Amino acid sequence: MGTRDHAIMGSPCWIDLMSTNVETARAFYAELFSWEAGEASGDFGGYFMFMRDGVPIAGAMPIDSQGPIPDVWSTYLAVPDAGAAVARAEAAGATVAAPVVRIADLGEMAVLIDPVGATIGLWQPIEFQGFGVIDEPHAPRWFELHARDYDRAEGFYSEVFSWVTREVSGLGNTHYTTASIGEQRVAAVTDSVEELPVGLSYWLVYFGVENVDASLDVVRAHGGSVLAPARDTPFGRLATVADPSGATFGIAQS
Repeated sequence: MGTRDHAIMGSPCWIDLMSTNVETARAFYAELFSWEAGEASGDFGGYFMFMRDGVPIAGAMPIDSQGPIPDVWSTYLAVPDAGAAVARAEAAGATVAAPVVRIADLGEMAVLIDPVGATIGLWQPIEFQGFGVIDEPHAPRWFELHARDYDRAEGFYSEVFSWVTREVSGLGNTHYTTASIGEQRVAAVTDSVEELPVGLSYWLVYFGVENVDASLDVVRAHGGSVLAPARDTPFGRLATVADPSGATFGIAQS
């Protein structure tokens, strides 16, 4: 898809990393994706942005290694009205982890726990629209919700964010549904009931790479770990990895 100046409402528009070691994260993602890390903002708790060729790709902020939040990549969906979206989500069974807050003139955000236990952010853009490139190497390529309750997850996001879903056939016993808004595919829900403990579902972001196997060598060489080795799928060659502090993400070669 390439560059974009805004996200479709209801689709992923931003990602950020909560890290117990931001200096290590800066170095790791620079080696893996050639990202440039911006300056930390004292006004926003040390938050900074990763850039690809000067275009915003992701955010990052430090967290306490003794705190309750693990190192994690978070996904945010674009909404036209954060308050209204929170109300719809609560009515559909979500709980509010962080209420709506305005971030200067950039936008408004909130964080929810969806009905299947996954954390999802909301972003109402004002001046800041989110990542400026998608579906290219070293940029976000795809977003998956790994859900213990597949049907409930699909129903929640369809109701609250106007997703139109379609189950992908030919995957054996795997239930996998893609979600579209208009003509654009934006995310997927996969049935992970056999892999996940009760109450735990999660969003996984995949970043594009030119060569998955070469990228895995970089991950290992710079302190990361391989959680699921490279595999060929109908969606390209994929792998799941973690950065040196344990934040999980996928890499995808089309």
